[in-house]
Amino acid sequence: MFASSLSLICVNICIVIDRVMAMKIPVLYVQKYKQMWLRISIFVAVATFSMATLVYCLGRKEPNMSVQHFTGVVDRDVVNILYAVKSGISVFNIPFTVYFLNVLKKFVKITAQRLPSETLRTVVHLFKI
Repeated sequence: MFASSLSLICVNICIVIDRVMAMKIPVLYVQKYKQMWLRISIFVAVATFSMATLVYCLGRKEPNMSVQHFTGVVDRDVVNILYAVKSGISVFNIPFTVYFLNVLKKFVKITAQRLPSETLRTVVHLFKI
Protein backbone atom coordinates (compact mmCIF):
# COMPACT_ATOMS: atom_id res chain seq x y z
CA MET A 1 0.00 0.00 0.00
CA PHE A 2 2.74 2.47 0.90
CA ALA A 3 4.68 1.64 -2.26
CA SER A 4 1.64 2.03 -4.50
CA SER A 5 1.03 5.65 -3.53
CA LEU A 6 4.39 6.70 -4.96
CA SER A 7 3.81 4.83 -8.22
CA LEU A 8 0.32 6.34 -8.61
CA ILE A 9 1.72 9.86 -8.42
CA CYS A 10 4.38 9.04 -11.02
CA VAL A 11 1.87 7.37 -13.33
CA ASN A 12 -0.37 10.43 -13.06
CA ILE A 13 2.42 12.48 -14.63
CA CYS A 14 2.61 9.94 -17.48
CA ILE A 15 -1.15 10.13 -17.97
CA VAL A 16 -1.07 13.93 -18.10
CA ILE A 17 1.66 13.88 -20.77
CA ASP A 18 -0.23 11.20 -22.71
CA ARG A 19 -3.54 13.10 -22.70
CA VAL A 20 -1.93 16.44 -23.61
CA MET A 21 -0.22 14.81 -26.59
CA ALA A 22 -3.50 13.18 -27.63
CA MET A 23 -5.23 16.57 -27.64
CA LYS A 24 -2.43 18.62 -29.21
CA ILE A 25 -1.22 16.19 -31.90
CA PRO A 26 -4.00 13.60 -32.29
CA VAL A 27 -2.95 11.98 -35.57
CA LEU A 28 0.74 11.73 -34.74
CA TYR A 29 -0.19 10.55 -31.26
CA VAL A 30 -2.23 7.62 -32.61
CA GLN A 31 0.37 6.74 -35.23
CA LYS A 32 3.50 7.02 -33.10
CA TYR A 33 3.17 7.88 -29.43
CA LYS A 34 0.17 5.93 -28.08
CA GLN A 35 1.93 2.58 -27.66
CA MET A 36 5.16 4.24 -26.57
CA TRP A 37 3.46 6.11 -23.70
CA LEU A 38 1.59 2.98 -22.68
CA ARG A 39 4.90 1.14 -22.32
CA ILE A 40 6.52 4.08 -20.51
CA SER A 41 3.59 4.31 -18.08
CA ILE A 42 3.70 0.59 -17.30
CA PHE A 43 7.47 0.76 -16.82
CA VAL A 44 7.17 3.80 -14.50
CA ALA A 45 4.46 2.09 -12.44
CA VAL A 46 6.39 -1.16 -12.05
CA ALA A 47 9.74 0.57 -11.46
CA THR A 48 8.51 3.00 -8.80
CA PHE A 49 6.47 0.33 -7.03
CA SER A 50 9.39 -2.09 -7.07
CA MET A 51 11.86 0.57 -5.92
CA ALA A 52 9.67 1.67 -3.01
CA THR A 53 8.96 -1.93 -2.01
CA LEU A 54 12.66 -2.77 -2.14
CA VAL A 55 13.56 0.28 -0.03
CA TYR A 56 10.91 -0.65 2.54
CA CYS A 57 12.17 -4.25 2.62
CA LEU A 58 15.78 -3.12 3.07
CA GLY A 59 14.70 -0.77 5.84
CA ARG A 60 12.87 -3.43 7.84
CA LYS A 61 13.65 -3.88 11.49
CA GLU A 62 12.49 -6.12 14.27
CA PRO A 63 8.81 -5.44 14.93
CA ASN A 64 8.20 -3.27 17.97
CA MET A 65 4.90 -4.41 19.42
CA SER A 66 4.50 -1.26 21.50
CA VAL A 67 4.41 0.94 18.35
CA GLN A 68 1.16 0.70 16.39
CA HIS A 69 2.52 2.40 13.29
CA PHE A 70 4.42 1.54 10.12
CA THR A 71 7.60 2.87 11.73
CA GLY A 72 7.35 0.00 14.20
CA VAL A 73 8.30 -2.35 11.35
CA VAL A 74 10.34 -0.13 9.01
CA ASP A 75 13.10 2.25 10.05
CA ARG A 76 11.77 5.77 10.61
CA ASP A 77 14.50 7.34 8.43
CA VAL A 78 13.51 5.16 5.47
CA VAL A 79 9.85 6.12 5.86
CA ASN A 80 10.76 9.81 6.13
CA ILE A 81 12.95 9.69 3.02
CA LEU A 82 10.24 8.00 0.95
CA TYR A 83 7.62 10.46 2.23
CA ALA A 84 9.93 13.33 1.22
CA VAL A 85 10.39 11.82 -2.26
CA LYS A 86 6.63 11.31 -2.60
CA SER A 87 5.96 14.89 -1.46
CA GLY A 88 8.51 16.26 -3.93
CA ILE A 89 7.02 14.35 -6.82
CA SER A 90 3.53 15.50 -5.77
CA VAL A 91 4.67 19.13 -5.86
CA PHE A 92 6.28 18.47 -9.26
CA ASN A 93 2.96 16.97 -10.43
CA ILE A 94 0.90 20.09 -9.64
CA PRO A 95 2.10 22.26 -12.59
CA PHE A 96 1.59 19.33 -14.96
CA THR A 97 -1.99 18.93 -13.78
CA VAL A 98 -2.70 22.67 -14.04
CA TYR A 99 -1.27 22.69 -17.57
CA PHE A 100 -3.39 19.67 -18.48
CA LEU A 101 -6.55 21.37 -17.21
CA ASN A 102 -5.78 24.47 -19.31
CA VAL A 103 -5.19 22.37 -22.43
CA LEU A 104 -8.37 20.39 -21.75
CA LYS A 105 -10.39 23.59 -21.33
CA LYS A 106 -9.14 24.93 -24.68
CA PHE A 107 -9.71 21.56 -26.36
CA VAL A 108 -13.31 21.34 -25.13
CA LYS A 109 -13.96 24.93 -26.18
CA ILE A 110 -12.60 24.36 -29.69
CA THR A 111 -14.40 21.06 -30.25
CA ALA A 112 -17.68 22.46 -28.93
CA GLN A 113 -17.56 25.28 -31.49
CA ARG A 114 -17.07 22.94 -34.43
CA LEU A 115 -19.96 21.39 -36.23
CA PRO A 116 -19.86 17.59 -36.44
CA SER A 117 -19.50 17.76 -40.24
CA GLU A 118 -16.45 20.04 -39.94
CA THR A 119 -14.80 17.63 -37.54
CA LEU A 120 -15.55 14.69 -39.84
CA ARG A 121 -14.12 16.55 -42.86
CA THR A 122 -10.98 17.38 -40.90
CA VAL A 123 -10.48 13.78 -39.85
CA VAL A 124 -11.07 12.48 -43.39
CA HIS A 125 -8.62 15.06 -44.75
CA LEU A 126 -5.98 14.11 -42.18
CA PHE A 127 -6.20 10.42 -42.95
CA LYS A 128 -5.97 10.96 -46.74
CA ILE A 129 -2.43 12.26 -46.32
